[in-house]
Amino acid sequence: MTKVLVVYYSRTKNTERMAEAIAEGVESAGSEAILKSVYSVNNDDVLAADAIIAGTPTQNKRVPSKMMSFINGLNDLELDGKLGASFGSYGWSGEAVGILNSELEKIGIKLAGKGLRIKRTPKDKDLDRCRELGRTVVEAAS
Repeated sequence: MTKVLVVYYSRTKNTERMAEAIAEGVESAGSEAILKSVYSVNNDDVLAADAIIAGTPTQNKRVPSKMMSFINGLNDLELDGKLGASFGSYGWSGEAVGILNSELEKIGIKLAGKGLRIKRTPKDKDLDRCRELGRTVVEAAS
């Protein structure tokens, strides 16, 4: 069974709600979702996963430092060829998803798409898009 780590940082719960919906999509596709906050994830979670979906809001046109610290910590792990994706919420500009994509590719993760950005609080249709991202990553990993 494919294991997908969905790791997120969320300040206002918007990105957390997205992460939960992505995990639902992973599970609806018949795979195991490992849903972790950036505060509780560890290297064993990363290494046990077949794919990593990382999410964060955009803050001041950047990825928040806690998520960047997590991503930078992945440099020491052998992740070449692992599948991944990114997602995030934003209020104004939404750069974090593109930055995450770039950082994930730098450490050898192959992206399953361009990522998912949702403005402010996710609505039902947005959460459906999140579930679809989870299913898409599972299909790409199979």
